[in-house]
Amino acid sequence: MNTASRTQVTLNYLLIVVCSLVAVYPLVGVILASLYPSGAASAPSGFALPPSFDWHNYVAAWDQGNFAASFTTSSIVAVVMVPASVGLSILGGFAFATMRFRGSRAIFYLFILGLIIPTEATIVPLYYDVRAMGLLDTYWADPPGDFRRAGFRHLLDARRVFVSPAIDAGGRPD
Repeated sequence: MNTASRTQVTLNYLLIVVCSLVAVYPLVGVILASLYPSGAASAPSGFALPPSFDWHNYVAAWDQGNFAASFTTSSIVAVVMVPASVGLSILGGFAFATMRFRGSRAIFYLFILGLIIPTEATIVPLYYDVRAMGLLDTYWADPPGDFRRAGFRHLLDARRVFVSPAIDAGGRPD
């Protein structure tokens, strides 16, 4: 049963469109400004279209900013770290959801405590740890930060997957 009136739905969509425009408006201005030709004679003025679209600004930024090397490094880290982090998170989440072992409750609460601490609060100590290990400017500098975040928190209630069929069948979940 849908209790939202047509007016409410229309107002919701109108609000979404207005908020989207407010969010996108500055981005359009930045993109238009980036397409202006270089030089003081053709400085951007508001949201007016540039006299000619100058894509050379992007080429110059790519070359001067050494984006190719940074992009390669980011790609390598993403291709390796994302699957590794997801895989270890799934394994850890499954273990905590299905297995009971001595100290599992204490380890669980330590992980929860680690999730409560904001990542920003650990950046400086993590930097000093990575520097002490001699891993600065290497690909190995990333895992301590990524694995500390323990992304398996979303899988901790995976036990429901095993309990639900027992409840549905009228059995007793253990």
